[in-house]
Amino acid sequence: MTPIPFSLPDDGFTERKGSVRLIDGYVEIRLQTSLMGEFNKEERIFKIEAATLEDAHLTTGWFKDKICLAPKNDELFEGLPGFLEGEVKLSVWRKHRQAGLQLIDHLQRAIVGF
Repeated sequence: MTPIPFSLPDDGFTERKGSVRLIDGYVEIRLQTSLMGEFNKEERIFKIEAATLEDAHLTTGWFKDKICLAPKNDELFEGLPGFLEGEVKLSVWRKHRQAGLQLIDHLQRAIVGF
C-alpha cells in the first residue's frame, strides 16, 4: 500500500510529520521529528499489528482529514507523540482522502477478522 503523508500537532518548535501505510498485516508509522523543521532530525518507525487495533476511522474536514487509530492496549502506542485519550489522530491533506479511506477499509477488515 502507498504511504500516506501525515502531520501531528507541533510541540512548541518541534515539528512532527511522517507517513502511514499497511504492509504485511502491520500498520507502519514512520515519524520524523525536527526542531523548526531543520535541526535535530530524528526518524522513528512504529509497527503495530493491524488486528491489535480496537478502532480505525477517518474524519473528514474542509482541508485536512484525520486518520484515527485506537489500540486495544495503550502500551502499543507507547512513545508515539500525539497519542491522547486512547487514540492517535494523524492529520492528512484532503487530496489523500481516497488513500486514507482505502487504508481504513483494510484496517477495519483486519479488526473484524476478515
